[in-house]
Amino acid sequence: MIPENLRTTKDHEEIKRWAEEHNGRPAVTRHETRAGGVGIIGIDLADFGEDEYVQRISWEDFFEQFDERRLAFVYEEETRPGEKHWFHKLTRLDGRP
Repeated sequence: MIPENLRTTKDHEEIKRWAEEHNGRPAVTRHETRAGGVGIIGIDLADFGEDEYVQRISWEDFFEQFDERRLAFVYEEETRPGEKHWFHKLTRLDGRP
């Protein structure tokens, strides 16, 4: 059961809106997978800029990988009292890692 303050969506505009409202940008880890694909995609909220591990990517590239990997975006609409970070994660729809 998903707690009341969490939402799950596949809607690209909803994801982009949430990320931009929280100064987030689409990003990917800088390593290739065993199959030769790109690394793990995500929303970078840290705003540290690029480093040796994280590279910003376009929304187009992000959503291409998002759809190809059959992902959903789980996010917190409101932080809990006393919390300072915004929970969010990408999860597989088919339950596979």
